[in-house]
Amino acid sequence: MSGNKGSYLFIGNLIGIRTTLVTSIKVNETLSGSLRANRDKWKRLSDDEKSAYLAEQHEFAHHQLMTSSLAGVLYWRLNEAWVRDITWLSKELTEFDLIPDRGMNLWDWWQKAGEYKVKASAAICSGRLSYMNHVFKHLNMVAKVRDYLYSNEIPSARITRREFSKMLSAAFGWCAERAGLSLNGEHDEFMDRSKNYAKIVAREPNQSTFLAKDTYNFQALFEAYSICEELFVLQVVGDDERARDLLKKTLSGPFGGAMRAIIPLSKSSEWYLGFSPHIAKSFIMLMCNAPVDIAAYEEERRLEEMLPWLDLHKDFSHKGISLHNLACITETIYSTLHQPLFTENAKWLHYLNITDIKSLKKYFSRPESSNIEEFNLAVTSNAINQAAFTFKINLSSTYNLLMAWPESPTEYRKQFQLWFVDTKKSICMIEYTDGLHISLAPTIQANEIPHLKHLITTQPIWVITGLLLRAHQYYLVKSYWDGTCRPSLKIIIDKLKEFLDKEIGKHSDIYCRYLFEITNQLEKQAQSLFPNTLVDDNFDLYCDQ
Repeated sequence: MSGNKGSYLFIGNLIGIRTTLVTSIKVNETLSGSLRANRDKWKRLSDDEKSAYLAEQHEFAHHQLMTSSLAGVLYWRLNEAWVRDITWLSKELTEFDLIPDRGMNLWDWWQKAGEYKVKASAAICSGRLSYMNHVFKHLNMVAKVRDYLYSNEIPSARITRREFSKMLSAAFGWCAERAGLSLNGEHDEFMDRSKNYAKIVAREPNQSTFLAKDTYNFQALFEAYSICEELFVLQVVGDDERARDLLKKTLSGPFGGAMRAIIPLSKSSEWYLGFSPHIAKSFIMLMCNAPVDIAAYEEERRLEEMLPWLDLHKDFSHKGISLHNLACITETIYSTLHQPLFTENAKWLHYLNITDIKSLKKYFSRPESSNIEEFNLAVTSNAINQAAFTFKINLSSTYNLLMAWPESPTEYRKQFQLWFVDTKKSICMIEYTDGLHISLAPTIQANEIPHLKHLITTQPIWVITGLLLRAHQYYLVKSYWDGTCRPSLKIIIDKLKEFLDKEIGKHSDIYCRYLFEITNQLEKQAQSLFPNTLVDDNFDLYCDQ
């Protein structure tokens, strides 16, 4: 069981494993090759080493599923829109010298005191206040949709399908506008509300959106998928007792509903636990590729088509998936691949021509706050560019996998292994308690696309920096919204220094100096823009907060 040894920060492409890098290298070298052939070696590993290996496989599986499914795309999209709007609101509130209360949700504070204080300002005009209210209401709505679909605990399982359809329709329209996309017209018409709206309706509007018994959401499916990966490893290496304990713990925990839905679909006498983790993962992957993102939106969608738990037994059975349903899912992914995740209308990408160490030194010869802000905007564009590329490449791999499904079980198993390897390659960073493992290959690959404008991303190290700063920005706005503590970016920058020494050599001290200068400036900005948050660097893992 991985226990609490791992974490995955989706918006930063960052996996955290609560063990040392040396331990990870040792365990992976010990178990290299066929797992089935390494049963004796597994027995000789310590419990901590086994847990560390399982935690890695668990978090790798999170990355694979979330970056190769439409449910993952929607989660990313909701967070991107949410982060940007909260950042804008923090600047607006700073202009009025307003500090939200610590320990209080920002929306609650706005309703109880914030709006009244802004109204009392002589500097506010009715149009500006109206737009602030408009943004606040949509932010709260986006947060609610995200909590219903992606939190460990569903806020209220009693919400009707009519209510949720209305909420999801509004979230689709808002996210489309923020991404510079139009749901009903040309993308250049994204600001025209008559051509940029979603109509999601329910076939049974008065029924509950979530099951009364054994309820679950996409988050539970993500977790069930990763747990199935652990169960696969444990049964292959013959650790049946640990596999049984993990399944028992899962069934009695918050993700038990998802597991109880999946197990009957994947029964198999060939496995100790009576079901195939491999088949279970395949079903979950299909369920998470329901047409739930705006890229798959059509003129009108039924909620029952979008949330797989509502029509589960109609679409899936222990005999497999119907050819019609498989074709629908495959077609949805194909359609998504031919849609942009965002356009230049969104102004999500910022450009800055720094291609070598000389131009970097010149740019930061006088590090002013405006330069830092400009650099931060450009370098965090890396994270958005990287995410868009990762989704496209991994969804393409999913499409190829589904095309192989009808051919034969042998061909599908072969393609599934290729899919497993392909999607794993896109992981950029793994954080350990004493260091970082960084793969530059995905960042180089993402910037080989000829039609992309040159960002700062021509240097892979700045892609990594952009991912880290984007993760930090997410923590900032999350703690601002919740009124809680946030981790210091220094935790992970310290670990990055060793990597820079190895990869860059003689110029590493220059990069480190700029990184520390950037983080110091960002911390000063955070104290001004997010005054209700407190920084805390008392962590082993930055990712695990």
